[in-house]
Amino acid sequence: MTTLFVPQRGLLLGLPLALVVATQWWLATRGEDDAGTRGRGDAGTDEGARGKKGKKGRAKTAHEGAPPFTPFKSLPFFSTLDGAEPRLLAAGLIAGTLPLVHAHSFVVLMLVAGCLALLLPRWRAWIIFFAAAFLLAAPAMWWATRGSAARPASFFAWQVGWDRGTQNPVWFWIKNTGLFIPLLAAALAWRGRDPLVPKRLLIFYLPFTILFLICNAAKISPWVWDNIKVLFYWYVASVPLVALLLARLWRTNAALKLTTAALLVVLTLTGALDVWRVVAEASEQREFDRDGVGFAELLKRETAPRSLILHAPTYNHPVYLSGRQSLMGYGGHLWSQGIDYAARESEVSRVYAGAFDAEQLLAKYGVEYVVVSPLERTGLRVNEQFFTRFEKVGETGAYQLYKVARR
Repeated sequence: MTTLFVPQRGLLLGLPLALVVATQWWLATRGEDDAGTRGRGDAGTDEGARGKKGKKGRAKTAHEGAPPFTPFKSLPFFSTLDGAEPRLLAAGLIAGTLPLVHAHSFVVLMLVAGCLALLLPRWRAWIIFFAAAFLLAAPAMWWATRGSAARPASFFAWQVGWDRGTQNPVWFWIKNTGLFIPLLAAALAWRGRDPLVPKRLLIFYLPFTILFLICNAAKISPWVWDNIKVLFYWYVASVPLVALLLARLWRTNAALKLTTAALLVVLTLTGALDVWRVVAEASEQREFDRDGVGFAELLKRETAPRSLILHAPTYNHPVYLSGRQSLMGYGGHLWSQGIDYAARESEVSRVYAGAFDAEQLLAKYGVEYVVVSPLERTGLRVNEQFFTRFEKVGETGAYQLYKVARR
């Protein structure tokens, strides 16, 4: 909640779109009789909707008996499709928008879909899914990567155990997930006459385990912690299976109810405490001071919307509140995206120091405004005398804005 949803807002839209796509996969790959689930309830409900019985006492599921999903059946192309194909067409169109929303979600969906196409083959339907997805995604990916300064080689390297440092990888995961992985293993292993995870659900889940294995074998971003953007989908797919286990234990007998309740508390308490710490405002971190917010308003008044501004490459500069373009943003963010920023950082430092080529560098990049503020004075060596040659456009507290004259 506090490390993904709040600060990484692309996931707020990427996750629900991915869940819609995965739901359509599940519905589209249902067999005619779903051997292994009929007669004891659907896997997604743990023994079905107990209160809804068919004529033979079989539990009915929410989708059983519903007409196939064919909203465009009257159109020439759609009239030849079966119930699965329109679902996967719709899923492909949704998945194709994800490069513009959350690129990691798109990569996850394509990998999982490829595995599912092999494990649950409905070739025509899957071809329609991939064609629709890439029809929309290809232009977006081309636009996003064209002229990119990212270095692909910085994204991949072998690294066992994700972000474990020097810890034993098994102990690292036990510390970070507690009982979650042991309970997940128990849910998958519960077989017998009435397995907790029926065969089709097990097959559907298997590709998500590949995400876990990949992220524990290699780093897939310059910053290894960013593997969590892929690992998260393994967790999302695993949570329902652990929930099924708790539901089964709760229903087994009265003696297990207390144990099940204790397991639920253990599984959720750490996250609950983290959210409570934020809600209760137990700690604060100031991003912008009052003068900084006022300076952002000054920027919006005095500069054009597409103005290029030079400022200190920090994560909390008021320029970011103005919507104006920066010559260089925060180095930590650039590094995590695989961008080599060392040369640009050196040039920014030379401009603020008033080096012999400072004006040539400003002209080289077409910088229109320069900020001199406490952030620059703290992080850089600022030659105040050098900036007196430029027009001071405005000032808020210790924040000053200079306009670079064109010669």
